[in-house]
Amino acid sequence: MNDQKTFHDFYMEEKNKEEEEKKKKRKRKRKIAWTVAGAILTFFVFMMVVGYIASTNPKHDRPKTTITTLSLTSEEIKASAKTITYDELMRNSKNYVGETIYFKGEVAQVIQGRENNFDIRVYTKSSFSGFLGDDIYVSYKGERILEDDIIELWGTYRGLMSYETIFGAKRTIPQIDSLILEVVQKAGER
Repeated sequence: MNDQKTFHDFYMEEKNKEEEEKKKKRKRKRKIAWTVAGAILTFFVFMMVVGYIASTNPKHDRPKTTITTLSLTSEEIKASAKTITYDELMRNSKNYVGETIYFKGEVAQVIQGRENNFDIRVYTKSSFSGFLGDDIYVSYKGERILEDDIIELWGTYRGLMSYETIFGAKRTIPQIDSLILEVVQKAGER
């Protein structure tokens, strides 16, 4: 009977060892799973922070130097301005940074800043019913202008500017600092 007890004890010890090994394996698997889940969560949080920082920092395809304009008369500015097609400006943007350029178009959007500072988006593609498409971004200081005003613009080309639309799409358009902006036709007169 003593031999049976020893065999039984031996069998139970082996069974207990196997169960303990299984428990240790399960614990290791859980630990690995939690570590991987933590790493994935950390990665996503990091990417969200990077995405937020990137979305609040507009990217411009322009040099970091400040472009200064000599004191010129309106006539001199108008005479020195280049008329460049929208396609040429988009394709060879860097060739025109700092140049005085001319555009005519319809105001699509007005964003008022402090005092008389405005950021406007202007459609420059002429069609049979007005202007639509080929928009540019203009920084303007002066009297209030309205959406749908037709304007002529002479300004310093700054380069391409990227922004995110309300639908989350990225757009890149030319940016101009206005030197002269004249309303050719007011919105209510058409």
